[in-house]
Amino acid sequence: MVPNIWLTGLRYGELQALKWNNYHDDSIRVEGTLDSFMRSITEAEKTSPKTSTSFRIVDLPDRAIEIIEERKQYDLIHFSAEDDDYIFLSSRGNPLVLNSFNLKLKEAAKANHIDKEISSHIFRHSHVSLLTELGMPLKSIMERVGHSDAKVTLKIYNHVTKKAKKDIVDALNNL
Repeated sequence: MVPNIWLTGLRYGELQALKWNNYHDDSIRVEGTLDSFMRSITEAEKTSPKTSTSFRIVDLPDRAIEIIEERKQYDLIHFSAEDDDYIFLSSRGNPLVLNSFNLKLKEAAKANHIDKEISSHIFRHSHVSLLTELGMPLKSIMERVGHSDAKVTLKIYNHVTKKAKKDIVDALNNL
């Protein structure tokens, strides 16, 4: 799941809510989010995305397609992989639990002496920062991640990276 959050910029709940019928060769159709799922219940609650612009088609890079195809082969062996089944399931065949995922991230951060508050959203932030570093237009980034307001994209995600700082100095040195 981590590579697909990082490669797509989806919110955890959006990725969690993807079903096989949302996947089409080289893209995914985002049309909902899983707000809650607990191990004690067998049904997840799927709700509308955060905003109307959150309904979107996200084109997939090759690596994301490979991961989804590998997942499909795994699911065909272990589960049913029907069109209305979720793509990303736990080893028990249930939708993944956000709190469990974030707890594992925090444990991994602590084990690696990372003193930063970490959650699944860090991969979405990283995706937007990467697209910014690659020089992608703001409007394209907004559409990809489902933002309706440029201020959100700029304020929350568009922090200056080390590479961007270096690029500024390099550009000034080349004057």
